[in-house]
Amino acid sequence: MKKIINSFVFALVVLSMAFQSAFAATANLKFYTSETAPKTGDVVELDLKVDGNAKTPYYTYVVNLEYDATKLKFEGVTYGDGWVGVEPDAVTDIEKGIVKRTAGYPNGATKLMTVMKYKFKALAPGNADVKITGEAALDQENKSAELQNKNITLKISGKELTEEIAALKNQNITLNIVGDSTVALTNAYKFKIEHALQNQKTTAGTTTVSVFDINGEKVMSEDRAFNISTNTSLDFNIPANALVAGNYTISAESSFDGQSQNNKQTKEVVVTGEVATIPTDSDNVFVNIGNGVWNSVVNNWIGIVGLILIAGILRYLWGRTRRYRRYDGR
Repeated sequence: MKKIINSFVFALVVLSMAFQSAFAATANLKFYTSETAPKTGDVVELDLKVDGNAKTPYYTYVVNLEYDATKLKFEGVTYGDGWVGVEPDAVTDIEKGIVKRTAGYPNGATKLMTVMKYKFKALAPGNADVKITGEAALDQENKSAELQNKNITLKISGKELTEEIAALKNQNITLNIVGDSTVALTNAYKFKIEHALQNQKTTAGTTTVSVFDINGEKVMSEDRAFNISTNTSLDFNIPANALVAGNYTISAESSFDGQSQNNKQTKEVVVTGEVATIPTDSDNVFVNIGNGVWNSVVNNWIGIVGLILIAGILRYLWGRTRRYRRYDGR
């Protein structure tokens, strides 16, 4: 009988310790909303509070929040009085609807306090869940406690804000170069670059087209700005005789706002015609600058010597004429 009583007492102690441990290992949260039934276009504020414990105050809270990204637009987070946000740890994924924030309170939370406030804009009608999915609260010794999971359902009414929903989605553009595979060097090469939008929304950016020769050297490049909201083709033109005969690669690459991944397209093109050769001496059409200068100098000296000779002859003739005049005058 004594053994049974001792066993019963021991079980109560263990159960009590487990209960206390479980209680201490959970940080109490309270989640409030300014409006449970907003209309599309309304901005709703959600207030996350902690119910601090003076015996075991927590100094840092790491909070994961998930929301319906098809119906809500995340507008931002502000922190409660005295709370400091740890921005390097912040995570925001507007497509998946995930927000992670870390906030610290230097004196430790010992009472009911606002840790942070979330703002969301209602974009589409229907029920939209906003959930606190944990993560942890840290005490002064960095011992961790789990956060309570909380959930608020917003019942949204009104007309869907289509453009704002599209604007939240990351964009991707698929490029396609459309043109002939061969062209004569005496003809202009005209081609199109098709831009297919993943999301039909206004997208601004630049498409860069480059031409590389068979050795991989860039021989031509052009940047073309665009501002499009539907699938679009851009026209390009390489003038006749701009390229010599040979094999080339045309490369097209776009950069734009909200870009989710790099996109690049290439096309091989052959320019046909006579291959350029180095002229021989007999048909050399280039001016030899060195020989031209020397010939000019030689020609100038010949002219000068000629002028000196002519001047000498004239002086000689003038002298003889003068001598004759003196003789006739005696």
